[in-house]
Amino acid sequence: MLIGIEGFRESAAKVVTQAARSVFGSDTPPNLKISLVQGNPKSSLVKASGNTDYLIVGRRGHGNMGKLLIGSISASCIAHAKCPVLVVHTPEDRESH
Repeated sequence: MLIGIEGFRESAAKVVTQAARSVFGSDTPPNLKISLVQGNPKSSLVKASGNTDYLIVGRRGHGNMGKLLIGSISASCIAHAKCPVLVVHTPEDRESH
């Protein structure tokens, strides 16, 4: 089943909002800004880094080799962001160590 871009945006907004709630609960920081941006992830995140204090990105490993590497988006953010970057590993990454 295919959903249109509006359906995708709505679903993505719910996922991001639920993630923020799971992290902060009812104490969401007043300066937290959640944005959904359509475009190239690398350039969009690097551009956004110019207007923020911190950039937090996830890392997805792919199999055994993936455990040794960070992704190209994370690496691009580390190399080009205009603010500090935090790369967060998935729970599966932490459990395998």
